[in-house]
Amino acid sequence: MTAPATAVPLLCVERVIKRYARAAPPALDGVSLTVAPGETVGLVGESGSGKSTLARLALGLLAPDSGTVRFDGRDPYRLTGRGGRAARGRLQFVPQHPGGSLNPALRAGQAVAFALGAADIPRRERAGAVAELFRQVGLDPALAQRRPRELSGGQLQRVAIARALATGPDLVVCDEPTSALDRSTQYHVLDLLRDLRERTGLAYLFISHDLSVVRRIADRVVVLRGGRVVEEGPTGRLWAAPQHSYTRALLAAADIPPEPPPSRPTDIPPSPAVPPTGTVPPAGTVPPTGTVPPSLAVPPTGTVPPTGTVPSSLAVPPSLAVPPSPAVPPTGIAPPTGAVPPSSAVPLAGTVPPSLAVPPTGTVPPAGVAPPTSTVPPTGTVPPTGTVPPAGIAARSPLTRKPAR
Repeated sequence: MTAPATAVPLLCVERVIKRYARAAPPALDGVSLTVAPGETVGLVGESGSGKSTLARLALGLLAPDSGTVRFDGRDPYRLTGRGGRAARGRLQFVPQHPGGSLNPALRAGQAVAFALGAADIPRRERAGAVAELFRQVGLDPALAQRRPRELSGGQLQRVAIARALATGPDLVVCDEPTSALDRSTQYHVLDLLRDLRERTGLAYLFISHDLSVVRRIADRVVVLRGGRVVEEGPTGRLWAAPQHSYTRALLAAADIPPEPPPSRPTDIPPSPAVPPTGTVPPAGTVPPTGTVPPSLAVPPTGTVPPTGTVPSSLAVPPSLAVPPSPAVPPTGIAPPTGAVPPSSAVPLAGTVPPSLAVPPTGTVPPAGVAPPTSTVPPTGTVPPTGTVPPAGIAARSPLTRKPAR
């Protein structure tokens, strides 16, 4: 909502000079600007350009060294007494860090109720007024019972806006109100401020170093540099055809994202399509960003691969494969007589090689074949009870001595 060109200014700053030390250069040097009812004026500039000093002068927190500041025709620095307090209620402030401006010992609703008390709202009506203000800024009234440390950054900023609205202001000075918020929360707060302006006719002096934020909310823009106004004009014209080199440098250095929709989208765009596992793209093609190659694909949760199978990502290339070991016969089974085991095979426990096998008792070896030397049991062994030694072998006790020669 842009104010008419003939509207009487609500805030008028004329040729203001302000120094913080006598020998120091001025923080503001001949600055002039106006804010009409229902208008939003953006104030941009680098750090140290004098933006916050101008905000303090507009709020009546500082007195200028020279020049004049008028809010609705009166000097805000000299608003004293009961009439001055009522006039100050029409001029409010939203800080950069709301968590530092809220009393940590008070609940969020108590902080807003304190501002209602300053506006002479009866105590019995404050609880309902707090709930209504919370609804106006998009907060659940139940959050009024929480302390500042229990609220998020966006919720704290909305509490600060509700507190500023408690006195029914005509002008709100916003000093970097979205700088500590993420981009999506910034847009929600800006949409809230614009909606309040449309419904209540509020005027804003909106101070920010973020040009994308100023472009979204401001009707006019004032560019400060070194305490002086270097350019001023409607937002659209300033972005389309900046006149000053400093303004062009600010716009060139700004990272201005595309204009988002007024509210947060409820639907989420689908992710890029992922080809089925195992498919091979044509030669020379590059898979889309975010896709997973088949070799690294993860099976769905809960699925069990067949017994003995190895995932493709863990498969061993043929050049590194290990050949299978020689087959080993089961335990207790002797190989056929005369068979020669492989050189790398190891006989199993309990098996006897053919060269050491003992023929059955009473058998006669073929002609020319000498009986195995291992047919005689070793010295000192005791045959089982009741066994008969083979023919030609005399049984003797292991305890008998050899006869003397």
